[in-house]
Amino acid sequence: MKDIVIGTAGHIDHGKTTLVKYLTGKDTDTLPEEKKRGITIDLGFSFLELPENKKIGIVDVPGHEKFIKNMTAGVSGIDYIILTVAADDGVMPQTEEHFNIIKLLGVKHGAVVLTKCDLASPEQKEKAKENIKNLVENSFLENSEILEVSIKNLVSYENLKNYIIKDIEKIKKSENFSENYNKKDFKMYVDRSFSVKGFGTVVTGTVLSGEVSINDFLYIYPKNIKVKAKGIENHSVKVEKIKAGNRCALNISGIEKDEINRGDIISSYNNFPSSKIVHVMFEPLKNFAVKNSEKVKIYIGTKEIKGKIRILEKNSESFSLKYISELLLDEEITAEFGEFGIIRSLNPPQTIGGFKVLSLSQKKADKKDREYIKNLISLDKNIKIQENINGRLIEIICNFHKNFPLKRGTLSAQLKNRYFNDLKNREFRNLIDENIKNESLKCEKILKKNTFQLRISK
Repeated sequence: MKDIVIGTAGHIDHGKTTLVKYLTGKDTDTLPEEKKRGITIDLGFSFLELPENKKIGIVDVPGHEKFIKNMTAGVSGIDYIILTVAADDGVMPQTEEHFNIIKLLGVKHGAVVLTKCDLASPEQKEKAKENIKNLVENSFLENSEILEVSIKNLVSYENLKNYIIKDIEKIKKSENFSENYNKKDFKMYVDRSFSVKGFGTVVTGTVLSGEVSINDFLYIYPKNIKVKAKGIENHSVKVEKIKAGNRCALNISGIEKDEINRGDIISSYNNFPSSKIVHVMFEPLKNFAVKNSEKVKIYIGTKEIKGKIRILEKNSESFSLKYISELLLDEEITAEFGEFGIIRSLNPPQTIGGFKVLSLSQKKADKKDREYIKNLISLDKNIKIQENINGRLIEIICNFHKNFPLKRGTLSAQLKNRYFNDLKNREFRNLIDENIKNESLKCEKILKKNTFQLRISK
């Protein structure tokens, strides 16, 4: 089961960095320009300390609209968001845009925090809370408690910290926090690349899937350069290996720091495709329109890239407004089936929607090719089916543990016959195998019965 990374979101000067400082004891504004101007410009990194020497990584993002590319890079690998709103200011434009980005990237968990409560009157706080409720209506934060903090009441930060830790523990016990795609291979989007004297090139990022160990061979995409992991750190602590859901610094050989850029992928998989043409399912935000062949900025992982969006066809099988679309990029990228991304207009610069990757192509799509368009719609449907099946499997086994706490697990044959009779035997085995590989499930053979029982990994 993968670990969890937290991210912040909210308008400029709404207390994100101060919140991280009081939660973790670290000021994530480290650049001289950040100190001088008193605002966050680039990404900041810290962690919450847990019992048994465990840590939860936190990514602090800038709130100014000019640094939205840094914000999207920071939240691309997170599982849990802390949405901050200043009590004396209320919901502001970047609060809304940040929250839209978070939803479009598929984040499903988080907390809402009302900051600067010492600067607001009771009336201002109530108004801010009402604005927040309107903002998060019909979203994953709709029923979240609005937690208040103030630098004049340090206990409020300790209460927030305890709330977040308990919430994350509850989430990890009840849900599957694994990648739905490419589960076994190590994969990380690079958010920083630099050189350390005596060690060489170092890249950092959030591990999205798989695991990496010292001396493993890896590949940098889209250039497909082979490198070797010489050293690994997690929050400045040297480790022998690291898995999904953790912040990671990799010391690698075989490449210079200038050959790696933010947005590149480092992976154990040696055959990722790359292309300038990406076919996606595009979902525009409400009240935002996009013109055919409009020039846009595309954000995927930690990558920002310019290009055009070409609408191929409206997806008539979807309940919401979605379009099968083609992204024509200015440079090659590496992307996987099912990955989330963001699209922003150039003028005015604003988020207009999100997308899921369906396929990479070496040639433009022909709108008249009905078979190909149907295949793209089918791919989008397969994403939803896989997500639903996987979630159903974990939910059923979790419920089994709740109802029969003394039993070690449920029999796989009974699980298949009772709940997944619509799947072929091979499809069911593949579903189980994938969840065992990503450590969501454990499988034990019962010799006397010549069968297997499944349980949630602890």
